[in-house]
Amino acid sequence: QASIRFTDIAGLVRGASRGEGLGNQFLGHIREADALVHIVRCFEDEKIVHVDGVVDPVRDLEIIDAELMLADLDTVERHRTKIGHAAKGNPKQAAADLALAESLIAHLKKGIPLRRVSLGAEEAQRAHELFLLSLKPMVIVANVAEDDPEGKSGAAGRLRSALHGEPILPLTIRLEEELAQLD
Repeated sequence: QASIRFTDIAGLVRGASRGEGLGNQFLGHIREADALVHIVRCFEDEKIVHVDGVVDPVRDLEIIDAELMLADLDTVERHRTKIGHAAKGNPKQAAADLALAESLIAHLKKGIPLRRVSLGAEEAQRAHELFLLSLKPMVIVANVAEDDPEGKSGAAGRLRSALHGEPILPLTIRLEEELAQLD
């Protein structure tokens, strides 16, 4: 019997990789997850304040990815330092690990989340052992307005065009909540 456990984690703010907001606590929760479902608001509502003042799901997703990549960069750079100490025991493996670390660092410095990087089976296994955050699969839920249930216009449309083949699920969460409260 398969089961899925969802953990609702408070939103990530710019600077979390440096301890801002919930910072390390937030990132620690993400390390425990097998996949990420990121809900981004794609509608305007003057009654609901956005932390940055303006609804921009592309920016919100970029902030998440940037913070995950900064945390990963720190992890991989620390791992690269440790590889030198392990090189004496298995120089061939150390060379492969160093090459992988350098490749991951290069992608992260270019702003490419590691889930978008093609890795060989052994490289993928070694990378997963580092519990890298931007390597985790991500599904984006576009919280759309009732008049745009497919999420094809406005902010949701911009989000859709900015994604790199990652799955997007448009949902009218307000409507879903109202339906759930019906008898």
